[in-house]
Amino acid sequence: MARRSGGARQGTRYYRGRTTQTSSEQSKLRKQKEYRRKKLSKQKRLELKRAVVAKLRWLIAFTILLQLFNLLQIKSHTYTGLTGMTDGDKQVVSQLTDDYLSGANRFKTFLNTQDYERHIAENASFVSSVEASTSLFSTTLNVRVTPKTPIYKYNGTDSNSTQWLAQDGSLISLTEDQIADIGSTRPDITVVDSSGIDYLEGESVLPLNTLEFMGEVWLELQLLGVETTAFELSQTPRELRLSLEGEKYKLILNSERPVQSIIADYKATIELLKTKNQLPQQYIDLSVVDKTFYR
Repeated sequence: MARRSGGARQGTRYYRGRTTQTSSEQSKLRKQKEYRRKKLSKQKRLELKRAVVAKLRWLIAFTILLQLFNLLQIKSHTYTGLTGMTDGDKQVVSQLTDDYLSGANRFKTFLNTQDYERHIAENASFVSSVEASTSLFSTTLNVRVTPKTPIYKYNGTDSNSTQWLAQDGSLISLTEDQIADIGSTRPDITVVDSSGIDYLEGESVLPLNTLEFMGEVWLELQLLGVETTAFELSQTPRELRLSLEGEKYKLILNSERPVQSIIADYKATIELLKTKNQLPQQYIDLSVVDKTFYR
């Protein structure tokens, strides 16, 4: 029988050309494998966790971007100040708003509220002013619409049609319900246009200074107990003819004269005519300073 080689390590046995390990070496090897397995498993879990965290970050970032994108858009609009407007007028304003916000203007970045306000005012003849606003965390456009206020009835070249002059001197149309709502809040005065000029709805008929002049004259005459029933516009600029309740004559005025001066001349003329027991039958011309003509 052959002797064992003296160079063989203790604890190692050889069977038929194979080397076997002792139980301690096997246990050590198992521990090493288990350690590597656990280390690999821990690394995989760490990588998986990192991947999940990365996906969550992307999801959160996408959600935030989506919310910001939504907040940048105008998705609705609300209105205030529509009292006195018809349902048709309200629909016109709403449609004009939808048209304006149909493109890039629906994004707050591109929305110019002043341009929007001008768009509404220019395309809705019954609107006096528009104020629009929005906030950072709102997707609603807040719009305050102020409709034009009717001041005087207007009879133009079409005698069968009665329209109204607004407070800015432009021409507007009113429905029967709107006219009924006015009631007695406005003086019952008609502006008769004999200038021969045809005005379209929304166009300016009279400048503001002339409207203010007419209002001051009406008020001063009312304080004297004289009711004005109509202002007549002639072909001569600045010339106005007033019809007075219960009087045959008309007053001819120059809108560039101070109202107080006109009223003073009118009172002096009436007092003078009363002393003579006379009354004009056609007109009293107060268009020239310190010179009164009557007939």
